[in-house]
Amino acid sequence: MSNTWTGETGRTTLLVDLHTVRKNFAHIRESLPGLEVFAVVKADAYGTGAEKVAKVLAESGADGFAVSCLQEALPLLPLGKPMQILGAVFDFELPTAVEKGIILSIPDINTAKRISREAVRQNRRAECHFKLDTGMGRFGMTPEEALEMIPEILLLPNLDCCGIFSHLPAAGDGEDSPLNSAQEDKFLNLLSALQKRSIVFKHIHFANSPGMNACPRVCAAPFTRARIGLCLHGLYDDGPRRVPLKPTMRLVSRLASVRRMKKGSFLGYSRTCHLEEDTLVGLVAAGYADGVPLALSNRGEMLFRGKRCPVLGRISMDYTAISLQEFAGEKELPQVGEEVVLWGRSGNEEITPYDWAKWKNTHPYEILCSLSPRVKRSYLSE
Repeated sequence: MSNTWTGETGRTTLLVDLHTVRKNFAHIRESLPGLEVFAVVKADAYGTGAEKVAKVLAESGADGFAVSCLQEALPLLPLGKPMQILGAVFDFELPTAVEKGIILSIPDINTAKRISREAVRQNRRAECHFKLDTGMGRFGMTPEEALEMIPEILLLPNLDCCGIFSHLPAAGDGEDSPLNSAQEDKFLNLLSALQKRSIVFKHIHFANSPGMNACPRVCAAPFTRARIGLCLHGLYDDGPRRVPLKPTMRLVSRLASVRRMKKGSFLGYSRTCHLEEDTLVGLVAAGYADGVPLALSNRGEMLFRGKRCPVLGRISMDYTAISLQEFAGEKELPQVGEEVVLWGRSGNEEITPYDWAKWKNTHPYEILCSLSPRVKRSYLSE
């Protein structure tokens, strides 16, 4: 069976290899024996296109999906898989969320009461998972609060509280980290205390992508599920990389202009680049409105014909200037419309989202989520 690209290409295009997504999922599944694997596809599957990616993952055997909000959940419901909203649900979202059978998170007793009232109104049972704050400091009950609140919440009508979960803010530090060890202990101690009150759960989950790679304790019994997001795309958070995965994406654009500029010329807004020699300059049809970080100004690089080309001047909204001086003496000069690789591999060179993150002093999640709707998504599938 041949591989073909589907979907439009544009001035700037994110190329997503769905075949590699399938392979990555298979490796992840193999590394988590006995656990359900819920694919985290929030933020449009980290910018890759949630509907396309989730369909492939559903076909590959994903047990369900996790999203941030109702808006992200609704387009994926036709896949027929369990769907959990990990974050908050507002009153105006509750009628639809309960009607559609979406798994809801309970971070406090007031949320539980709101869900219960709506479920009673609809004469439905709402599946819910208790959300614990074991160290993230965001949503959730502390274990001490949970020990008091959970028995009370279980008395509310029309709730099916069959799950409990928490989140690791620094999983990449591994289980030698005092924070991770303390979080795991708090969670397991709470489970033990609740079990003594005959309160048990069918679904218990803690592991995220870095947890899968660095915290084996949360990938084994009594845990029943893992929530995997970034690793589906062959990218890792900080810490170990226990599961071997391959990148699924390349971000490419095109040359919009090629011109020779004289020594002493200034480039871009605020005139931050002053050419020290005659330079062949290429203008790439991608700027910060596409997701190119402003932090790459005068310091980042892009790939052209397998070679690194420095960014010249300040990134603008729609364009980025790069030096093509290395090609100034070639028989075939760079041409308008030729491909420029923003990140991905070209020849023997590679620029990655990690490079962009380093230049911006951030992490890969922000890089992926910053790709705008103007960037076309194109897919390679079998």
